[in-house]
Amino acid sequence: MPRILSMTLIALLATACVQVGAAPSGSPGVPSASPVASSAPATTTFPAVSTPPTAAPGRPGPDKTRRPRPQRTDPPTQPPTMPPSELPTAPPTAPPTAPPTELAMPDLDLGGWTVYGRHEDDPDVVKIELYVKNIGAGDAGGFSVETICSGRLSRGVVDGLQAGSTTTIELEFSLKDPDDLAPQLVLLDPTNTVLESNETNNVIPFDDAACQV
Repeated sequence: MPRILSMTLIALLATACVQVGAAPSGSPGVPSASPVASSAPATTTFPAVSTPPTAAPGRPGPDKTRRPRPQRTDPPTQPPTMPPSELPTAPPTAPPTAPPTELAMPDLDLGGWTVYGRHEDDPDVVKIELYVKNIGAGDAGGFSVETICSGRLSRGVVDGLQAGSTTTIELEFSLKDPDDLAPQLVLLDPTNTVLESNETNNVIPFDDAACQV
């Protein structure tokens, strides 16, 4: 029974709905149905995104990457070479030479003398002091000095004499049986042992009463 009632009510409701839908709008005595809002959910549309075409599998697509253009470089140029025989050569230059310098040489000279007369204790002996100097620019090595007094020869030796120096030589003469030697002389370096800048001043004559025969 309840099932029959339910089916009857459904049929009545369906008939009423058909009548209401069929009635023209604005007809008297029939209320107009208000619009029913759609219960369907609103849909949001998005702009279409275009995808680039893809190449078929197994076949590479065209490469559109922009590659740099290779720069043109010229090969390096070398200067022309000349055979060794034609290369210019500078004239040989002599090394600079120092100006010649004068060799420093000694120069012996007699600066003076002193004659001591016959001594009262030994009247047959005469003593002489000679002052020999080196007036040259170089030092002198060893040399001898000879003196002739009262006809006799006496000799002394100098070990060496520096430039600008003076030395004293003492000589003694015996007047007994004098030799016949004249004149009275002083001889500096008579054997020419020392190389001097002036060799003309090595023989000096002197005259002293004590040396007279």
